[in-house]
Amino acid sequence: MEATAPYEPPDPDNPAYWRKPTQGFDAANPPPVDSRDRLPWLMVMIGWSSAELARRLDVNPETARQWVSGRSRMPEIARAWLEDLAACHLARLKPSGWGR
Repeated sequence: MEATAPYEPPDPDNPAYWRKPTQGFDAANPPPVDSRDRLPWLMVMIGWSSAELARRLDVNPETARQWVSGRSRMPEIARAWLEDLAACHLARLKPSGWGR
């Protein structure tokens, strides 16, 4: 049996504790697909909260929060759908010809 590290509560003195979900995420530098930051990055790119993800997939909001935080794994079919949706959003961030 593999030993697990004891639980360590979050450290408010660590700057990473205060990082907002959108800090450090941008369309030009996506985290690797297998990274823990990938799902939060997808959510930021789409503009959804975990509550909106729960509503769209008809799951309990706590389930969606666990997926986004990395405490549990999102089913692959849902993750692939979210990847596709983010790709659509990133391909058309604004309507063609929009802006100055």
